Amino acid sequence: MHGGVVYLRGEANLTQISPGHVTIRRAGEDDLRQLQPHLQEFCAEFGLDADAVAAGPFVRLAPLSHRPYSDKYAA
Repeated sequence: MHGGVVYLRGEANLTQISPGHVTIRRAGEDDLRQLQPHLQEFCAEFGLDADAVAAGPFVRLAPLSHRPYSDKYAA
């Protein structure tokens, strides 16, 4: 993740997400509105039903800081 937000379709497996680095919440209506054009493009490319994909739950992950993983970098 670099300065942005990651959206996951489905439920987040919290055992695979590093605690203390990101906020995790259900995507709200504003998030889903922002995702809509990307979902349309994705589904068109792969021949998927955009309404079916958009109907699933989405989780929003956002960094807690501008460098959420800085402690993971080698010095």
